[in-house]
Amino acid sequence: MQKTARLVGLGCCHFKDNDIVIFVMSSPNRIVTNKTIYNDPSAASNLTPGGEVQQFLDWNLQNIPQFLIDSKPTLYSSYILNLSIQHPTVKFIIVKAFDFSINGVKKTPNFLVIDHMNLFKLSNAEFKIPHNGQFQEILGKDCRVNHFTNPNLKILALLMFNVIKDWNTAELNTDRFHKGIINMRFKTIDDIYKLFADTGLIERQFIDDRVSLYKNGLVTRSKKPFWRL
Repeated sequence: MQKTARLVGLGCCHFKDNDIVIFVMSSPNRIVTNKTIYNDPSAASNLTPGGEVQQFLDWNLQNIPQFLIDSKPTLYSSYILNLSIQHPTVKFIIVKAFDFSINGVKKTPNFLVIDHMNLFKLSNAEFKIPHNGQFQEILGKDCRVNHFTNPNLKILALLMFNVIKDWNTAELNTDRFHKGIINMRFKTIDDIYKLFADTGLIERQFIDDRVSLYKNGLVTRSKKPFWRL
């Protein structure tokens, strides 16, 4: 049976029977209530020293108790669990983007927390020589779609399908992903096209979009990607 993916806004919660809603939960240290990031999401990846976004994040990280920050994933998970109770004909899945703890209920007939892995670790493992800021140092943004090359995107899609089909988190086996698939340094935009677009590791259009953002001044190169905070 073929399923059609669609975006669902939580503000209205217009879920339909048999919907499957997947949440990718980001780091609890990402605080995005600042109007600058709301109005321009790309601003979060351009933390100019002393700039407004950097000052805002620094203030939050210095003034909000760490235990409150660490509790956010569990609070969000509880909210999604409550949604699953309100919508028993809809399935809800949480995937962790980073390494943090989620306490509480992990599985019901329509609620599932994939807690044994995180996408950031798998994304970094694509580099044979650890260096997750290499794209940012050239273009200011990662050129990989959702921070994965095409082979691993296909594996992720297949394994998530199996998770949904069997309702079993063990189906998302991290050993199935390619490790060290990015096995050489690259220093220029031409290198990125040659090593990734020409080999099919990344869609050319996605690289074109990143290059356009950079050349139009919408992002700047950075030696400190914002997720390293």
